[in-house]
Amino acid sequence: MECRAPLGRAGAVLSLRTLPGSGAAALALALASACAPLAEDLAAEAEPSDPSLEATPSIPAVSPVSQAGCVTDLGGHATLHWPETFGDEVMEDQLSEWLLPDVDGDGMPESMLASELHCGASGNCPRLLYLSNHGCPAFGQGLWAGVETETILDTTHHGVSDLEVYLKDGCAGLAGGVDRLEWSGDHYEVVETIECGCPYDEPDAPRDPKCPLAG
Repeated sequence: MECRAPLGRAGAVLSLRTLPGSGAAALALALASACAPLAEDLAAEAEPSDPSLEATPSIPAVSPVSQAGCVTDLGGHATLHWPETFGDEVMEDQLSEWLLPDVDGDGMPESMLASELHCGASGNCPRLLYLSNHGCPAFGQGLWAGVETETILDTTHHGVSDLEVYLKDGCAGLAGGVDRLEWSGDHYEVVETIECGCPYDEPDAPRDPKCPLAG
């Protein structure tokens, strides 16, 4: 009588040759006790795996843009495009929505998602502009400018109003640049920049009327 582990499995071979008398019976009982754990291990290995424990494929994240090209999740879209626009990352709960009066002619305000945690010491804040676009929100442009410095102009391009924004650069906010933006058809582009020097450094220099004046 033998209790033998399969090939490749660690363990000694237990063997009993039939012997006369009670000694053989005692040895047989010991051998049976030794083989029981081996039989249980083999049975466990033969059991089929539980399908519920197998790895399941990950579910892809829902795109923030629909098949029609509409931005359906402004916050999700902003977190994806923030790094390529501003060079760092932002969490969705760090974003605030600022409204801009209608520029695309649908009677609805536009949205700017801004992160006040990323604002500079001079008061410039990064934000991503989204047009309401007649019910199909569209990404307009990333802007880095002073808070509430957006000016909607009377001129339009491709049916969208031109904008001006002011980017502060020291001198208590009096130095910086005024950017004029025009709609190219699918986003805003800076087409002109007016440089504004510090009036305290150049008190006699001519100053563009679009530049801020000392109080």
